[in-house]
Amino acid sequence: MAESIVIPFRKKENATYDHGRDHERELAIQIGIQIRAYLASVKPLRGCRWCDNAAFHAGRTAIEQLAMAYLSGDDTLDPTLAQCADMLEYLSSVEPVDPRIDYASGGVETCGWIAVLKYVQTSMREVSHG
Repeated sequence: MAESIVIPFRKKENATYDHGRDHERELAIQIGIQIRAYLASVKPLRGCRWCDNAAFHAGRTAIEQLAMAYLSGDDTLDPTLAQCADMLEYLSSVEPVDPRIDYASGGVETCGWIAVLKYVQTSMREVSHG
């Protein structure tokens, strides 16, 4: 994947790590879970006219693929600038399902949102630097 995204999580008790590889795998799984939690916590903006366009749906699909890549350990995901733009389209067109969700509180949904933003940011930089 583009860049390691470090999002803290609790280490399992009595876990052993093989030269960091198991730790990296566990971290990737955690990030995938956080991204899926974010997706489950949002819905299209009320009254949003552009929330039913192709870019919105492509963005959600790209974010779902990102979560699945983290969960499965697939490091071949290589988004284009258009896919990054679609992800940003989706992120800018959703609101919390439950208005009591406070993304500033740093919960699992927030970590998923930040993971997607960091991934898009890193991917765009990589594409722009060739």
